[in-house]
Amino acid sequence: LLDALVLLGHLHAGDIETSLMLAIDPGLVRLERATAGPDMRLDELMPALRANGVRRVSANGVLGDPAGASGSEGERFIEAFVEDLVMAIEAWRPIDPTPPGSPSVRRSAADATT
Repeated sequence: LLDALVLLGHLHAGDIETSLMLAIDPGLVRLERATAGPDMRLDELMPALRANGVRRVSANGVLGDPAGASGSEGERFIEAFVEDLVMAIEAWRPIDPTPPGSPSVRRSAADATT
């Protein structure tokens, strides 16, 4: 999910990062000072970023647009990121629901749901 969002232009201090911060610690966010930077895809920005750095691409350092950011959207992103992470971990290492110390036969996460 995160990779797809970055490719679509949700980069630094845009709507997603601002929403995440509003969900995690809203006291650190000053929406009244939020301004947009270039709202472009990463593949469009990357050549200029590599050649000239962020300041030449965005005077305010923002890469995206924080407009529309909200704590509820941040919560939704956090839930989606956690779900993606759990799925990646389960694919890498299936969960064994057998309590420690019990005689066990290693079962996969799929077996545990049946």
